[in-house]
Amino acid sequence: MFPNAAPILIWSSSDGFAAGLAQILRLGGARYVVFTSLNDLDNWGQRQWLCVLMDARRQNFAQALTDLRLHQIVREIPIIVLGADARGEMPGVQNVALAPMPLNFPELNLLVSASLQRRGAEGANTQLIRRAAYRHYCNEPSRFEAPMTIVDISEGGAQVECAFSLPKGVVIKLSLTALNPEMKNPLSFEVVDSGPCLPPSTGFRMNGKFVDVDGEMQRLLRRTMVKVQVAHVRKVSDLIHK
Repeated sequence: MFPNAAPILIWSSSDGFAAGLAQILRLGGARYVVFTSLNDLDNWGQRQWLCVLMDARRQNFAQALTDLRLHQIVREIPIIVLGADARGEMPGVQNVALAPMPLNFPELNLLVSASLQRRGAEGANTQLIRRAAYRHYCNEPSRFEAPMTIVDISEGGAQVECAFSLPKGVVIKLSLTALNPEMKNPLSFEVVDSGPCLPPSTGFRMNGKFVDVDGEMQRLLRRTMVKVQVAHVRKVSDLIHK
């Protein structure tokens, strides 16, 4: 943390907590602002902040942390809960780190630096990467499309190759239009296992099964298997007669 970095927010729950941190930050030359209520953040507007320091021993801690994480100004910056028995990221909660109370500036500097790096900052002396336009919180599901190679296929599933790996149980949409133009709708493909390709190939191979297949889709799958087999026989025949 350096003087050109954004200020640190200290959410004061007691005079001792805020005063101790303020003294450490002053000795390190870091900027900070103490606030006692979330209303204070509203009054300050859309300023840039480096992180929030919060007391783990404050009353109604769980509710206070939830309210803090939902605040529009705090959603994009790390929250460091100090005075905790554990150390590291808070299980099941993104953007929140746990740590004992630091005794000096180097200890606090390490905590803040680690939290910034987890959030994609280039270092403790930089401000968080921010987009030019205001970010609106939504937390809604989305999807993306990526090229895949179908290595082999059956009526029940397939083996695919792509540039990334997905964990077991993830369901994606797999298009078979290239194998059979009649397959206009993609199939739901549930990943069963995944691992890196054998050299010299790069990327990952995933085995999976088709799920939620109705009668019509099953019929089209059988027709696809026939088309695949016919195409394979033709390729072998062409190789033999060359």
